[in-house]
Amino acid sequence: YTRLVWREYSMPFMELRRRIAPLAQNPNSTGFVRYTRTLAKANLKFPALWSWLGKKNLENDVVIRDNVIYALNKGDHDEELEEVLPWWQARLGRWRTFDVGYSPCRH
Repeated sequence: YTRLVWREYSMPFMELRRRIAPLAQNPNSTGFVRYTRTLAKANLKFPALWSWLGKKNLENDVVIRDNVIYALNKGDHDEELEEVLPWWQARLGRWRTFDVGYSPCRH
């Protein structure tokens, strides 16, 4: 018995690219991902430091693209998502996905 359970997860777009781009290069890859791309307001510990550096935080999260469905086997193309990361970013830039409903502190 297999039960299909959909859960919302969050990850940086760079991590999504790191995972999807190599699959998009393989014509035998199957599957799809539905995602919403956002710019998130930073949770700043030292807002004065950002101000001193001349940086501004967002007032609220900003949705860039909403409910995008990218299917590997349907011939969908998304140049930004399919762009393979440079080797150094692929090696250094790795993030964990996390459940948006439950995110315990791990430090």
